[in-house]
Amino acid sequence: MSGKKRKSGSRKPRGRPAAGRTPSGRARADSTRTADRLASRPEPDLFIDDLTESSAEYTGRRAIYRLAYQGMSLPEIAAGLDVGHVRVSVVDGPLTTQRTTVVQRPGDQLVFDKTLHPRVEVGHGVPLTLAEIEAPLPANLSPAIDAWYAECFAALGLVAVVLDERVAQRPVLEDVVVFDEAGTRVVGAIDARMRLRHFLPRNYTETESAAMTELAGGVAPEVAGAARWYLRAAQLGPVADAIVYLWIAIDALLDTEGSRVVPALRDKLGEIGFVVQSLPIPLGPLYGLRGDIVHKGEEQPANLRDGFYELEAITRTLLRDALGIVSSWPVQVGAPGPGRDSPAIQLAWANPHYVLHSPN
Repeated sequence: MSGKKRKSGSRKPRGRPAAGRTPSGRARADSTRTADRLASRPEPDLFIDDLTESSAEYTGRRAIYRLAYQGMSLPEIAAGLDVGHVRVSVVDGPLTTQRTTVVQRPGDQLVFDKTLHPRVEVGHGVPLTLAEIEAPLPANLSPAIDAWYAECFAALGLVAVVLDERVAQRPVLEDVVVFDEAGTRVVGAIDARMRLRHFLPRNYTETESAAMTELAGGVAPEVAGAARWYLRAAQLGPVADAIVYLWIAIDALLDTEGSRVVPALRDKLGEIGFVVQSLPIPLGPLYGLRGDIVHKGEEQPANLRDGFYELEAITRTLLRDALGIVSSWPVQVGAPGPGRDSPAIQLAWANPHYVLHSPN
């Protein structure tokens, strides 16, 4: 699922897994669907939470990444079909998964309230389109989940191209199912990454109150559209799709495209007073990051993470300028504010604390 173009008339080799990978559904002759295994177990032995606990002791074990959407009833593919390394099937809900909720408390201490819901049934009474990738559980889980999500989502998109978008209507599940050392019995599930940011404490001041009042009068359509694309990117975090979303927002605000975007952006930022020369990644390579994703199909291009945070700050700056508002909350995530750069604050925020709660 690289997304790279192939020469006309050539065909992608089939049946050859990537290094270290086994196509789902083919590894074991006696393998049954993950949904059946989970449903047959009254209570898993273990649930792993990758937000606070290490999964190092499970590294190398058999695991299946799962991404499920509410779909449509298609008995013809209930047994599953292969799209590259992804196994796609249609199952009847519900499926059992794990859900973890994490909420940051306000204040000068970095504290998260966390509740683990170990057995949650999702998709009751509806057909679910399930995309799965089987692979050994890696030591560094977060980038693996990002890559698996991109591959599974692309596979569902290809199925939708052949059929239509009813096969993937609404997301209902994303997790990783972990097996025992023998690789025959499900022992737990891992929540999908939540991309928690350690936001420094901020005060809602008269400046923010005045800015909110300005929003009451409505905004121009292009500004509203840019804000929508910005929020989509911010919610995703530093992944390839978010880079594209942020550039769409910037294009909308600048009302330009193609080779004119970078010069127009440089001029606009200079007009606002944004010091372009201080950017860690110059605007040209930053725009090239978009090209690597859109035109080359790269999912993990160089400078992805740093480029995302830089673009996010630029987009927020442009939006505030377009709205004619100011805020004491910095455009750069994690930037210190007045009185927030003291050693005590920095120490407290370098050591996050989790308060565990039992589900109701």
